Amino acid sequence: AGETWCIEVELTPKASMRTQQIISGLLNGPYAQVLYLCSPAALPVVTHAANRFRPEQAARMFIREIPPVALMPKAA
Repeated sequence: AGETWCIEVELTPKASMRTQQIISGLLNGPYAQVLYLCSPAALPVVTHAANRFRPEQAARMFIREIPPVALMPKAA
């Protein structure tokens, strides 16, 4: 109640430094919590970048893998 959450969806991995910059912007923004939904390919990069933040910042982040059923199959 009364909180603003950010939901970020990461389908393709970015460079670790770029991901860290994005996370920093979100954590320094008006959001109480940041939820990262990641494809299997992006999950390690986001997790690695998030681990570089102070524990009190990292505690506001939730990182989850996108369920495979939510990922659209590639066009043939």
